[in-house]
Amino acid sequence: MLPCLAAAIFGALHGRVSFAVSPDYSFALKFPQPVIPPDWPPRLGAAWVGVLASWRIGLVIGVPALGLGAVPIRDGAAYPRAEAMHNAAHLGGMLGMVPAFMPFLREWHRSRGQAVG
Repeated sequence: MLPCLAAAIFGALHGRVSFAVSPDYSFALKFPQPVIPPDWPPRLGAAWVGVLASWRIGLVIGVPALGLGAVPIRDGAAYPRAEAMHNAAHLGGMLGMVPAFMPFLREWHRSRGQAVG
């Protein structure tokens, strides 16, 4: 259940950020779905769409992880290798954020320059 909750929270946050970046995307593609009551605020609706779209991923990831977590560690070198792999994955994700955010930063600087000038 915890992986489903974590995936749902991620989905809610992702939906809100997606709405903040482009409300048009949410209104055009996500809000016409019948899962959002029409009287909800748009950001709450975006979060709810994210929850509904992502909680199942917690099942897909959580059930196998539960099974793997029950496997005892037999190789003393396996744990440090897994830890290094885990840390490298986080480092790679953080390094990947730099080029991923460059277009947003360029647009932000461009829009600030136009608004001021």
